[in-house]
Amino acid sequence: MGFKSEEIFSLTREALENYETNKANNLGKLTYLSLTGKPEGPIRDRVAWLFQKKFAEEGSNLLSSREYKRYDLAILKPNKKTNKKEPVVKHIYEFKVGFAANFRDGLKQGNKYVDRVIGDFQKSFDNDDLNKTTCIFIGVEPLQEVEKNEYVFIKYAGRINSLRKKINKETLNKNYIHQKVVNKFKSRPELELKKNVSIELKPFNGKNVRLHLLILRPNLSEFVQN
Repeated sequence: MGFKSEEIFSLTREALENYETNKANNLGKLTYLSLTGKPEGPIRDRVAWLFQKKFAEEGSNLLSSREYKRYDLAILKPNKKTNKKEPVVKHIYEFKVGFAANFRDGLKQGNKYVDRVIGDFQKSFDNDDLNKTTCIFIGVEPLQEVEKNEYVFIKYAGRINSLRKKINKETLNKNYIHQKVVNKFKSRPELELKKNVSIELKPFNGKNVRLHLLILRPNLSEFVQN
């Protein structure tokens, strides 16, 4: 298994599109988690489980390890050397979630999200793990304005409402914010955007959320120069 960008893209997309079971009390769960906070933990856990299931089906001895040392998710191989307890690190995945409303023109918060992704790659560079690190960024875009009595419930409500009003007023298409997120990451020479897609989740309590999934790799030459 080569741990290519296509692999993590496929598994993360599966995790987002099929997060819930068909039980009525579970539908809309990922939308709820996305509206009320940053869902990177639950998404990371689901991807880790899908990796582990895949390894078991393939008869592989690889392990999908959450929170391995300073990393969100690591793919490990047991060390064959009897005097070595530390496993071989095959690949590292870092997960970042941000609210897509912050990627509107003129807002600095979008740059901060990009800087955090680059910071994860810098951490891997310092640990000599840069060439086997991938970052998964997920932008959360609620698709309805937030009512006043929902402000304490839904995070970044004011910024969400500003974005929805702009989209409605200017009759912008549904790809507007996705392109803003993509362009922000593509503008940084330290990053290589490998895959991206928008995914609309099952609704919760009449609310809909679209997630913008980006798979990012480091531009190795930029980190070596720095």
